[in-house]
Amino acid sequence: MRLLITEDFPPKEGGLQRWAFELARNFQILGGPITVMARRATLRNRVFDRRQSFSVWRMGGHDWNRYGHLYVAYYLAKFLLTTGIKPVVYATNWKVGLVPVLLGSVARMKVIIGAHGLEILKEKRGLRRRLIRMAFCRAHRGVAVSQYTRQTLIRLGVPEEQVVFIPNGVDVEIFRPREKSTQLIHRYGLKGKKVILTLARLVARKGQDQVIKALPQVLGSVPQAVYVVVGQGHNQARLQELVRSLGLTGRVIFAGYVPDDELVDHYNLADVYIMASREIEEQGDVEGFGITFLEAGACQVPVIGGRSGGIPDAILNGQTGLLVDPLDVGEIAEALISLLTDQDLAFRLGQRGRQRIVEQLQWRQIARRFIRLERDGL
Repeated sequence: MRLLITEDFPPKEGGLQRWAFELARNFQILGGPITVMARRATLRNRVFDRRQSFSVWRMGGHDWNRYGHLYVAYYLAKFLLTTGIKPVVYATNWKVGLVPVLLGSVARMKVIIGAHGLEILKEKRGLRRRLIRMAFCRAHRGVAVSQYTRQTLIRLGVPEEQVVFIPNGVDVEIFRPREKSTQLIHRYGLKGKKVILTLARLVARKGQDQVIKALPQVLGSVPQAVYVVVGQGHNQARLQELVRSLGLTGRVIFAGYVPDDELVDHYNLADVYIMASREIEEQGDVEGFGITFLEAGACQVPVIGGRSGGIPDAILNGQTGLLVDPLDVGEIAEALISLLTDQDLAFRLGQRGRQRIVEQLQWRQIARRFIRLERDGL
């Protein structure tokens, strides 16, 4: 029996939510059972939960930043007393994993904690950093989604043998090549255009501003290029002002929020997918992996990523995509131009990207690696 504890779970959308959901779904398929213990007992969440093949317990609580550990302790104790089961516990991050590892040392439960990047790097205070170290040291294992995140934990003092690298995955039956959607081409006015796409929150780390700055150089070589920016965030007004100041109105399209059922069609609109993520060191803000690179790659779209954080584990430079200096606008422009003008290169990278994902990075394969980890620690 497995128990997955998370603050982040669908129907709320995001990379961590998808990580938690896909692990739960595939654990169940591979020989569950599994129960998910997730936040927010809303009507929308309950409707979603009833459609799943596994059980979902929803946790209440009004101030998780302050009292999250107490909420986890209460609901975990309730689960153990109600079911009488001693599960293998998966915690999606150290904050929800700390109580289970402390209790697990008494109750002899295996606890495996996920490590993604931002939730570790942003913690600058000594006490929080000591708690992170304690959680991973006492866990059965920590699982980092990238080598970058793994090394971050090791630098914090977590022994190397305590942290393994298991990357993110993708569902290749959902994310796959399709014909470009005529509806979306009409919606955005993309007929005859070369489409550059970013699908991410509009925050400084994601690098949409760098792509916009590179666009005038790109247009000099590829005049039919258009940049479609999908997502919402507090950086939108600044990005829109940057577009106006560079005279790029009409060349950059802010698509806003896109629901999950339109994601695949948006990826397949793209001739190139780019996310020029950069590390903002003073805020501990970094890309732990970049699951959107796998989603685009599974759709056989060539990808470009910023050479920062865990992105080199998502993109094999020159094999499944291109890595660029996210602070070098000229290098970003050159990479975009090369993929927009060299169809053979773009096709080869896109094809290899999907092949790698099919062979190594499907969620079912990722879940099997976790199961082996809980059995033998390898």
